[in-house]
Amino acid sequence: MKKTLLSSLFVVAILSISAPLLTTQNAQAKTVVDDFGNTIEISDKYFNNPPSESDKKALTEQYQELQVAINNPNQQMGDLAMKYFQNYRTVQSYVDMTYNLNPATFQSKKPIMTLIIGEIGSLSNFIDKNSNGGLETDNLNIKSDDYGAILKPTDLTVYNATEKQGVKQALQTTFNAWDSPKIHFRFVNSPDDARIVVRAVDSKNGNFEGSFDGSMTEVSVYSTVLIQANVNISPELSQLPGDDPTLVHTLEHEFGHVFGLTDIL
Repeated sequence: MKKTLLSSLFVVAILSISAPLLTTQNAQAKTVVDDFGNTIEISDKYFNNPPSESDKKALTEQYQELQVAINNPNQQMGDLAMKYFQNYRTVQSYVDMTYNLNPATFQSKKPIMTLIIGEIGSLSNFIDKNSNGGLETDNLNIKSDDYGAILKPTDLTVYNATEKQGVKQALQTTFNAWDSPKIHFRFVNSPDDARIVVRAVDSKNGNFEGSFDGSMTEVSVYSTVLIQANVNISPELSQLPGDDPTLVHTLEHEFGHVFGLTDIL
């Protein structure tokens, strides 16, 4: 499982989206509901990595163990179910832990079980979620609370919504710093074609972190795959020249969060 079950129970949609993502006017696309509950479209060309028969078999076995565990919450789970529940021995102990960590969120433990059942879903949904929805991820694994992969990281499209030449120059420096066999960036001319949109916003709307005048926010995640994200910087930063170290470092830092890297203090 690529994200923790606990984190998925508290995902709240930042944006309500009903618009095409990563599609062109003539492209065929699938309409799906993402992990935040938003309706989005993803181009058919990205659905080229279906799970193998052996993967389907393994996930089916895990799903069957999970159904037994849910129906017998006080009995010790099998190994496959325990792996899903972060090695808790019973479903009830996992429910108890979740309730004790979030007493203000839940008035009782019953809604937690309902959320768990909904998160696991049907067998087909379970296989879909745990095989990246058949999306192309170039076998790049990401360690993030909300996603475990990125859509086509070898062709990460970026839109510079600030329209500032200095930001574009600093972004090119950022691209060069992160470029690798499994990570490659290119600019596009429309946010609809971009998987990362770089914006200049104030600190309130950008939810800036600590000492940085910047942040990274997930816009859409589908089947634990990051589809689209915003990299936010302050208007003041966007006015700086492209070789300014603060601008460059902020962009490099926030792009690191796209790849699941956490802050190192």
